[in-house]
Amino acid sequence: GSTEYSAMLPADAYANRWTRLAIAIGADRSVRFLANGKQLWMSSQPIAIDVLQGRNVVIGRRSSGSAGKCYHDWVSAFR
Repeated sequence: GSTEYSAMLPADAYANRWTRLAIAIGADRSVRFLANGKQLWMSSQPIAIDVLQGRNVVIGRRSSGSAGKCYHDWVSAFR
């Protein structure tokens, strides 16, 4: 029933090198965003249970290139 956003996250420390990005949803439905295993952001409230049921993961869009290019080698999703 609500939306939550992170503040802007500076990416300079991750530029021009391989970086493993992860979005993790815990058993308590909290959301964490990590870069190379380091937590950069965590939700203040859990995701509503109905949002997690019967949904598909969609990966799309691309870097605008305004702050440099962003490429990916592979994407994995697991439960």
